[in-house]
Amino acid sequence: MNLSALAGMTVQGQDVTLPQMPPKTYAGLKDVLAYLGVTWDKRRKVHRLTGSEVDLRRKLAHLNAGGRLPPRNPLAFFPTPPEVAQQVAELAHEALGYRAHLGRRVTVLEPSAGEGALLQAVERVWDDPAHLDLHAWELDPGRAAILHVLGYRVTRADFLSCATPADLIVMNPPFSVPGDALAWRTHLIHAVGLCREGGSVIAVLPAVPLLEDRLLAPLLLDREYEVLPLPDGSFKSSGTLCKTVILHVTQTDQSWRRQPTTWHDDPFPNTSTLQVFLTAYTFGDSVWNTLDPGERSRSRFERGLQAIALDLQRQHLPVWLEDVDMAFLYARWLTFSGAAPPPAPARPLLPLFEPGVPAP
Repeated sequence: MNLSALAGMTVQGQDVTLPQMPPKTYAGLKDVLAYLGVTWDKRRKVHRLTGSEVDLRRKLAHLNAGGRLPPRNPLAFFPTPPEVAQQVAELAHEALGYRAHLGRRVTVLEPSAGEGALLQAVERVWDDPAHLDLHAWELDPGRAAILHVLGYRVTRADFLSCATPADLIVMNPPFSVPGDALAWRTHLIHAVGLCREGGSVIAVLPAVPLLEDRLLAPLLLDREYEVLPLPDGSFKSSGTLCKTVILHVTQTDQSWRRQPTTWHDDPFPNTSTLQVFLTAYTFGDSVWNTLDPGERSRSRFERGLQAIALDLQRQHLPVWLEDVDMAFLYARWLTFSGAAPPPAPARPLLPLFEPGVPAP
């Protein structure tokens, strides 16, 4: 790291004077100046020192000795913009706001809370904020101090060590941190595990196909959930153009979706398998009709089924095929290959229904 351009830097009080340098050199020192605590005061048109001169010289000595700059954003903190926070809060109120009218308290938890944007939004929309128990978890000491000033109960620790259950968890977790490229998934799984029965987890997440994740698929299929895409550029004001969604998970037991069921007395391993089976028969150019019975290509067959499953997932239907489901459907195809398929259901897409109850 070449720091020679700063050799003539002087400090008088909190004002900092930098030596003349080409614009390209100055731009290359942006991160160094931020580390040193030197910022540009647009109003006075001077550089200002945000810390002490002793601290600045200590940091310069560290860099001159070959030390590295610390990570710019080690906790992957990107503040939740007001519009996004408001949408999360409205979903929370829609799900659990009725409890205020019943005089019931609601425990609200914001993991990796930053400066409490989501907790503040929930307070604003709640009919009676006095019925809210607001708890923030934040690892950064500066942001934890801000949360204390705002009056929240604050635990300064990693949220993954939290073992306190909550009725409502609102979160904009770190998407990726050193040592965990999928930190958002780790935090989401932990949050769902803390959510009480009947409660909600409402999380801002990267826009990825959640049901294609083998850890998240069973977690979501065993509960009620919805995915709400956010407009492109929703986090531009926070310094990132990452595409995002809001995931709302309701802690209700939906594990029956993965239990055995029947259709016209024919057994199926689960409702996902039945949904894909019925969809495949419904469409005229489906996988059942286009495959050559004599070829019996399992790989081609499975690609067709996965395409159907992905299409259903895009319609936010809770469909997930395990290897055992693929094997079951392949066996069914072999049984019917060369023979006329059974009549198609009356409707293009049957909704999921309780196990053991025949489709209408």
